[in-house]
Amino acid sequence: MTGYSLDDRRGKRAVGEDDFPLSIGGLDADMVVLESPGQPLAFLGLAEGRLFVQPGDGTHVLLNERQVAGSNWLRSGDLLGMDGVRVQVETDDDGICIRQLGTQEKAHLVLEPPNSPPPLDEAPPGAIPIQAVDFRPGALSESAPRRRGPDPRLAALLIFLTILGAVALFVFRAQPLSVQVNPVPDEMTLSGGLLRPKIGGRYLLWPGTYGVHARKEGYRPFETEFEVSATSPASMTFTLEKLPGYLNIAGPADAELFIDGESAGPLQTEPVELQAGTYQIEVRKDRYRPFSTSIEIEGLGRHQPLEAVLEPLFAEITFGTKPEGATVRVAGEETGPTPTAIELLEGTHAFEIVKRGYKPYRGQVTVVAQEPQLVSGIVLIPSDGNLLLETEPTRALVSLDGAYVGTTPLDLVLKPGREVRVEVIKNGYTPLKRSLRVSSGEAREERWSLKPVTAKLRLSVWPEDAEVTLNGKRIEPSTGVLDISTLPQEVSVSKSGYQSRTETFQPLPGLEHELKITLLTLQQAKKASIRQVYRTKAGNEMRLLKPTGTIEMGAPSREPGRRANEVQRRVRLQRPFYLGTTEISNEQFRRFAGSHDSGGVRGYDQNAPQQPVVKVTWQQAAAFCNWLSAQEKLPPFYVKQGETYVPAKPATTGYRLPTEAEWAWAARYAEPGAARKYPWGDRLPVGKKSGNYADISAANLLQGALTDYKDGYPVTAPVSSFSPNKLGIRNLGGNVAEWVNDFYDIGFGRQETPTDPLGPASGKFHVIRGSSWMHSTVTELRFSYRDYGDKARSDLGFRIARYLE
Repeated sequence: MTGYSLDDRRGKRAVGEDDFPLSIGGLDADMVVLESPGQPLAFLGLAEGRLFVQPGDGTHVLLNERQVAGSNWLRSGDLLGMDGVRVQVETDDDGICIRQLGTQEKAHLVLEPPNSPPPLDEAPPGAIPIQAVDFRPGALSESAPRRRGPDPRLAALLIFLTILGAVALFVFRAQPLSVQVNPVPDEMTLSGGLLRPKIGGRYLLWPGTYGVHARKEGYRPFETEFEVSATSPASMTFTLEKLPGYLNIAGPADAELFIDGESAGPLQTEPVELQAGTYQIEVRKDRYRPFSTSIEIEGLGRHQPLEAVLEPLFAEITFGTKPEGATVRVAGEETGPTPTAIELLEGTHAFEIVKRGYKPYRGQVTVVAQEPQLVSGIVLIPSDGNLLLETEPTRALVSLDGAYVGTTPLDLVLKPGREVRVEVIKNGYTPLKRSLRVSSGEAREERWSLKPVTAKLRLSVWPEDAEVTLNGKRIEPSTGVLDISTLPQEVSVSKSGYQSRTETFQPLPGLEHELKITLLTLQQAKKASIRQVYRTKAGNEMRLLKPTGTIEMGAPSREPGRRANEVQRRVRLQRPFYLGTTEISNEQFRRFAGSHDSGGVRGYDQNAPQQPVVKVTWQQAAAFCNWLSAQEKLPPFYVKQGETYVPAKPATTGYRLPTEAEWAWAARYAEPGAARKYPWGDRLPVGKKSGNYADISAANLLQGALTDYKDGYPVTAPVSSFSPNKLGIRNLGGNVAEWVNDFYDIGFGRQETPTDPLGPASGKFHVIRGSSWMHSTVTELRFSYRDYGDKARSDLGFRIARYLE
């Protein structure tokens, strides 16, 4: 970059490119060339790095002794003259110097704009055009007239108008732009474009690409380009980026540095480079309290020191014992022999001191960081002796001086020099007693064999060729009398085609035991394993019934009370089935539907746990059966078709409602080949305590009640209130009427004798059998009475059944 300077009587001083344009002479100038406060004599300007001069208004300026009318380029060696003032442009070591010559008055340089610089292709001042011509010697013409040149005033006017037009064009197209750099740089230059005049803090720039270069101590050098156009903003601001700062951390070796919670690796001696800002600095080291502080990094390439002082979290603990020479185990470390010192972290530590021939000593020490301690006065006690006792067989009971201590094999700790009585006992073996003594630190091993106590076994089995094992070992059944121990014995007998059998017993010492085992065939065993009576997981009792032969359902046409749907028909039953001995109670049903309400009648409640559940539909009863089957892992008897339950095909062994034929057979059974007409017999009046009907107790609830019969229950009675029939079944007549499995059909099966029928395949209603607490007429009290429905009632419940297989 070219430098510029001004040299006058005040000395030589530098001027920058931003100081141009300069004025010579005039009021408030720095270099006074006249005593009068007139206008500037001339202006000095810069354009594209070249120096030019422009006369002031009304001033005659000579350039190299020639008068100039407009802007003219200057070069080194040029001499300017104005009103007796002479200024020379020359080059020295500092660049271009504008030097005042001769006796000069005070001259001033002020920042006022000149007019436009001269055209770039114009010759420098003083350059005289040279035109080449042919030269031929000859006689001089004494009378040749002299040619006049152009009028200087006209030329000056043309030059002035040209410059004025150029300036107007430049000003018209230029965009005023303020360029700011924050913070204020030490040095800033603007590059690009032909001219970059600065007026009042703003540059006048033609459209194009320009560059900004700025430098400031502590900041990164800044350089960027920007575009100037008709739509450019009036100002542009650029920000210098601070140089990072450097943090010099002095701290312990092997420490780890964390900056804002993130690990920065091991602490180094080299400075840490950080951008300007606030940081949380932490230095960590095992067994030391972390050092943590917040620091503001200035940046600007400056170094900032930080000393990280870490406080120890441990203290030195010294252990002393009597006798010395023991080993100390504490905090996972082992040290010794005592007296010995170890560094422990603050807190409470359990320690153990061991020495051969002495009992271990265990204690605790509380450590305060940086506070040494002496743990002394520990007296070690001589160790006990050890006895390892094993027996054959193992797992014998051991007692010391009559106190039980465990089972063999057993490691015992005994006081040295003291005699103890050891007793070993095992069932089936003779007890063994011995006295022992061990010395201090002795490790003694004893192995004792126990003698078994025996008994006799006389064994007989059938079939005689069956396989026999005794305690898992095969024996011959014809062996006769066997010697056995008094431990529990297990005898197993098996043969193909027979049910295996196992017997266990406890022999008595010295006695002979006789055991006879007879195997059943598989068919016999199966028959014997069938339960005759059991309780379901709902809690009701089920009884096995085995109907055989043919029964007659319905009633003769002339029987008093007979209805049209009681058509006589024959049915064959041969499949054994279980039948509930009572109706399902409220308590049992609520295990399936916990919120069920059986309601009441005119203030008489029917919700007691043992009263039969009522107000249930046939569908609810079927759902209960499937639920109970699932509880006992039985296949469901009913499947859903849409919203309705129907029997599965083929029929399963899951819980169900009894078929109408099963119900009729179980209700009317008196003895093989005989059937009852009423629950109490074959004729009226109603038998005493034969069931819960519409008696005198219900006279205020029902019309037509039996005024000569009293069962004591105005509504439902507990399910076990009355005596069972010959098959052990209760309340098939009275208490509540009962849903059965079959769809209702008035003439079902009249022309055939079906076997174990399930009723019609479809229908709207289901059959209801049996009288209830609301019934009192001859028609209703008969066992052949048939009803039907699809709605719940206050006197309608159910009982359950299932096939044996």
